[in-house]
Amino acid sequence: MKKLALLVLVASLVSPTPAQTPVTIDLLEQVLSYARGKPDGKVAGELYGLALTERASSARLAGWNAAFHGKRTREALLALADASAFLPPPATDLDGSAPPILDAQKQMLAQTIDYVTKTISKLPNFTATRETAHFDDAPPRQLTSATGMGTTYRQPSPDSAFAPLRFAGSSSIAVTYRDGQEVDEETEKGKHADPIAFGFTTRGEFGPILSVILHDALGAGVEWGYWERGASGKVAVFRYRVPQDRSHYEISMAFQGRIVHLFPAYHGEIAIDPTTGVILRLMAMADMKPPYWRVAAGIRVEYASVVIGGSSYFCPVHGVALFKEPRPGSYSSDAEMAYAPVRTEVNDVSFTHYHLFRAEMRILTNDAAKP
Repeated sequence: MKKLALLVLVASLVSPTPAQTPVTIDLLEQVLSYARGKPDGKVAGELYGLALTERASSARLAGWNAAFHGKRTREALLALADASAFLPPPATDLDGSAPPILDAQKQMLAQTIDYVTKTISKLPNFTATRETAHFDDAPPRQLTSATGMGTTYRQPSPDSAFAPLRFAGSSSIAVTYRDGQEVDEETEKGKHADPIAFGFTTRGEFGPILSVILHDALGAGVEWGYWERGASGKVAVFRYRVPQDRSHYEISMAFQGRIVHLFPAYHGEIAIDPTTGVILRLMAMADMKPPYWRVAAGIRVEYASVVIGGSSYFCPVHGVALFKEPRPGSYSSDAEMAYAPVRTEVNDVSFTHYHLFRAEMRILTNDAAKP
């Protein structure tokens, strides 16, 4: 099987992250209840000092956003939720039903395999918009001069006081799914696909990531995880762990002054509709080994029904990508790297505006043509 890049990382500056107060979902919701009616900036400032110990679902985040309309508060809530994307869910999100018997589990996975191998291959050619919100824990660069040649910024010094995870910028670009492959139209034209130089980016959400992770996971072994409460009923969650010799999960990144391409071991979850086998969520987190053991990289993609050309298809609607690494220049040996400050970067990605990709042609006869 051809190795497919699922996560492409281009590391930039890294920085230390100060201690934050750990809170559960329940405690955070108590904080939000008391914060209603307070100024937007004050609420955001309080939220940036917190760190969740449990995963915040997209549905829960939507509920928080419904109660708070301030721009800064919503950015802080999104940063909180995305930073928790790879944590275990709270008990309130779980369904206490008994695990299905082994034969029922096998039937679910068989339906999922059939869905990925048959349904995904029949997706039409379409276009969509990828909207990315980027967060990192570095302080804003300070303006030192502005001349006719451009703007010059001073980078933070190694002993700067770094902030919690904060909104750093956003972008919106068009992506195309054509003949079963995700196509980077801008790269084909010789342009950079993202106008904002984020620290890292991802690809493969439109189909390839499904087949790659499912292939690796089934080859290595999948086990039952838990029942989760979904918007339309119970969701079956399976866990998997892929060893390095079976991995097709690629991470490309700058490390110690050079670009490295890795296929690390990784683990994660596959959440499926137990009645249809449709994949609703995928999660993968790399298990890095020396000398990259302090690097963390993960991706989570959520899928839902979208209408393309009058028909419904399950496509990616939301994704979270995480990257951490020791700050370059802050260590000179593996021993020093163990204590080097770490920078965290997160991309929150939404996929919207799905449209059928097609060209229309009209032929005019001599009689129909106007002079």
